[in-house]
Amino acid sequence: MANVSPTQDKKQAKGAAYAVPWPIRLRSYSYVGIFVLLVQWTAHYFAASKLPGMYLFTPHIIFAMVVWALVAYTLSVIMPYRVLRRGVAIVHIALYSVLYLTDMHMLNAYQTPFTDSMAFPLLATNPGEIEAFLSSSTGRLGTYARYLIYLAAIGVISGVAPTVIKYLGRIRCTRCKKRTPGRWPRLLLPGALVLLIGVGFVRHAAPILKDYRNNWLWYNSMTLPDRAFFSYKMARKELFWSYSNNVPTPTPARAYNIKTEEEQGSYNLVLVIADRIYPALMHCYGYEMPTTPVIDTLSSLGLLHVETNLRGAPNAASEEAIRNMLSSATDKSAYLASPTLTTLLAQAGYTTYWLSNKPKAEPWQQGVPRPETECDSVLYTHLRGSAEEWWASPLYDEAVLNHLASCTEPPLQGAPLLQYVHLCGGRESIWQRVPNRLQKFSAIDFNDRSGMQDNLGQYCNIIYYYDYLVGKILRRYAHTPALILFIGSTGAQYNPHPYTGENIPEDQLNQIPFLWYISPELQRLRPALYRRFLELKQVEVWQADDLTNRLLSLLGLSYRPTPATQ
Repeated sequence: MANVSPTQDKKQAKGAAYAVPWPIRLRSYSYVGIFVLLVQWTAHYFAASKLPGMYLFTPHIIFAMVVWALVAYTLSVIMPYRVLRRGVAIVHIALYSVLYLTDMHMLNAYQTPFTDSMAFPLLATNPGEIEAFLSSSTGRLGTYARYLIYLAAIGVISGVAPTVIKYLGRIRCTRCKKRTPGRWPRLLLPGALVLLIGVGFVRHAAPILKDYRNNWLWYNSMTLPDRAFFSYKMARKELFWSYSNNVPTPTPARAYNIKTEEEQGSYNLVLVIADRIYPALMHCYGYEMPTTPVIDTLSSLGLLHVETNLRGAPNAASEEAIRNMLSSATDKSAYLASPTLTTLLAQAGYTTYWLSNKPKAEPWQQGVPRPETECDSVLYTHLRGSAEEWWASPLYDEAVLNHLASCTEPPLQGAPLLQYVHLCGGRESIWQRVPNRLQKFSAIDFNDRSGMQDNLGQYCNIIYYYDYLVGKILRRYAHTPALILFIGSTGAQYNPHPYTGENIPEDQLNQIPFLWYISPELQRLRPALYRRFLELKQVEVWQADDLTNRLLSLLGLSYRPTPATQ
């Protein structure tokens, strides 16, 4: 037996790492690239079917999918050891499977793919928030069964791909198994793949990075891994932005010709949106308990008007209902392709401001409404919220009172102001929403002393607190030109009522509160506006989904896309 030197031993050991010939290796790991490509294709297909007109198969998207597939394939091929190659392949398959299933959950639950607004709960520091996010699909496995079947089918197709490639290409590796290819043949194909990937990333990633630096991302131009990475980065950036004047106004995707039938002037347009405020328990809507003394007094004086003909969006969660009512889209499945109230009034010369007492990240985060991200300024009175934190720092809605803005005060003087005020209202937990000084009702005020009546008493306290806030907000703008709208997000859609346990009339199901106030100063400046609002009482029942278009008409505005963007 010939003597083998230590140097030769090292060379042989090094060569053993590349013992698998390149033709076999290139064919064997083709399943990784095919799996990644098909998963991206399938995820984008469902996004396009859920949001028609927004998520399309453009050449840019297809090219990006191919590049990501080549990344997974190349990394699996060029690893020196078999265990590393298999490990890289398994990591890619697991990662893309998780991203795919997450996207399917987002599309079904919230009608949006995974974006920065969905990354907030995962970035929160409370582990309970992550558990609530990941378990939110519990009990709905049947809904996702077909997506699991599709994922399994993709795995089968990818698994048989190497065998198909072998026979279609008629690859014979009998001779090549006896030798190890030289350095240049061994590096030529991987080098070409790396070059192609590099070119692809420059063409695809450069515009995305530019948008990211400008704090505005177009998720419909991204593939699945793009959205996963940049949504995480954008969420971290947004989560730690300072609260005020730090969300820039994005350049609108379209420009609109805003037709002004009436001079807008400088005034305050305040839209107060409160979650889960039910008219059936408001005295101003006929409830027997005196839950709305301020509203009743102002209404009797003719200052505040109570409308009874507004109904909420059917089968919609609070954030989805807000998203729909602030969009001009008549087909809500394509709402992203239509301008929001924020966009239209901004192009009409309004300054826009979103003020929210709803935490930016919480266990039940359902996404940030699109009109919020389009505002000139955004302010959260609470960054995070959880059941544990409510005990130490209750999310009382009166926190917004010190942050209300006005067009008559610096630095907003001159232009009309659109201000959204988003209140928690009756969101859980109702037991931590009302300060002790305003807890007027309890179970003793009702005949039945059951647990349901305990909840009913506390919910009446929420209505009583909301009535108090209405008075405070009106007092803030009483001496300015102001139009103030108070509106709920969702109504009680089914009988019995969730708090009274009693049936409500069929014609009042899904009713949401709608109150409006026009200050004496604005009545003087714009009498036609006041007359149009008075005519609302003659309107038959209408849906909150039509709020944006109806409000534009009341304001004396209309719009259409410019010819270049139609």
